[in-house]
Amino acid sequence: MHPGLVLLSARLLDVVTGEPLPQTALAVSGGRISALDDDRRIRALAGPATTVIDLKDSVVAPGLVDGHIHPLMGAELAHGPDLSGCATLNEVRQALARETGTLAPERGCAARALTRTSSATGPSRPPPQVRPSPPSKRSRA
Repeated sequence: MHPGLVLLSARLLDVVTGEPLPQTALAVSGGRISALDDDRRIRALAGPATTVIDLKDSVVAPGLVDGHIHPLMGAELAHGPDLSGCATLNEVRQALARETGTLAPERGCAARALTRTSSATGPSRPPPQVRPSPPSKRSRA
């Protein structure tokens, strides 16, 4: 039986170590990786209905990666200033300056700015309008 998918010219990563594998291609059958080998040997497994994709040296890290996050959950994870009320670039800079002044030098600053545009429990409101900041009085040397 031929695999449903063949990926060629890949940089395959070991999911445990994160290191590259010596193989450059993989075959997928029934939704599972069924073979790892070089391009020539994996291409030979393909049949007429097999989807063959040349990844052109792209990285493949087999496994489940669920990269989504619900916005409100993300807001709970964000530490730092809430920039939702900032209407100008200067206001954003001021809020960030206040926050970074409280941090140790090696720490970064994460900020958030969520605006509700629709809700199942309440009325919609448009996002705030951002006004251009007045020009800076500092000289640009």
